[in-house]
Amino acid sequence: MAPPSACAAPASAGVCAAEFELLAIGPLDGRYAKKVAGLKAAVSEFSLVQKRAFVMSEWLACLATNARVQRQSAADASESPAPFPSLSEEGKAALRQMGRFSMDDVRRVKEVEKTANHDLKAVEYVLKGKLETSEATMPLAALTHFGCTSEDVNNLSWALCFKEATEQHLLPAVDDLAASLHMRAVEFAEVPMLSLTHGQPATPSTFGKEIANFEWRVKNAIKRVRDVEFRGKYNGAVGCFNALVVADAKVAWPEVARDFVESLGLTYQPYSTQIEQHDWIAELCDALARLNSILLDFSRDMWLYIS
Repeated sequence: MAPPSACAAPASAGVCAAEFELLAIGPLDGRYAKKVAGLKAAVSEFSLVQKRAFVMSEWLACLATNARVQRQSAADASESPAPFPSLSEEGKAALRQMGRFSMDDVRRVKEVEKTANHDLKAVEYVLKGKLETSEATMPLAALTHFGCTSEDVNNLSWALCFKEATEQHLLPAVDDLAASLHMRAVEFAEVPMLSLTHGQPATPSTFGKEIANFEWRVKNAIKRVRDVEFRGKYNGAVGCFNALVVADAKVAWPEVARDFVESLGLTYQPYSTQIEQHDWIAELCDALARLNSILLDFSRDMWLYIS
């Protein structure tokens, strides 16, 4: 006989919250789930799907409002219908609202994915379906995911995930740590302690000075993290804007892409293959590894002091 469930939390997909932690494959979703709960808003699959929908809707807004696109579209309309419809203020508001996916929207994406067998296409289909429900956004529905490749949406979405996790969660936490170290360095500035060199007693120091060592190191490491640029590209399947140029060769698509990427708060990367090179991710991971090494050193020293 199976033991009675100890769950008090509501079930989700047949598993309650307490059971989910016990059945988790990794410790970040299990033992340490409470420690990183805030990161779910930034780097969970739910967040990634939300950001994919956000990027897609913002690209449509760019096509409908960017002066470089609309100026040429108006010129083209003198000979044939404008290829990129503009939007009223009501339409802009409706588009941006539809691009902010709720939990129900994301659940719908996961259902569509079961038959589409493509995670990004599922987002596209759900967003397009939402746009088709309003006269204000209907003209843009057919342009959902227009002129781009999956990596265009994915690289920007992941960059937004990393940016949010770093700026809203990681940096505030280490800034608080640096402030705490400074406070302790001042508080214990005149508390003497025995120093060691080569493991042997040496001239004295103060506890505050030893804390100040780590304060300086942590602040320097934080600066390196802050200096990392979150980059993104939006240039098609091989990095040459091919589909966009075929649609309208008169539009300055590289400049439109720059406008779009920078409007998301990211740094524009002008040259790439199909994928964004991800060098900035390596830079971020390297900066975080340096910071973590300092914190490991700090933890080790504190452990020795209290042993």
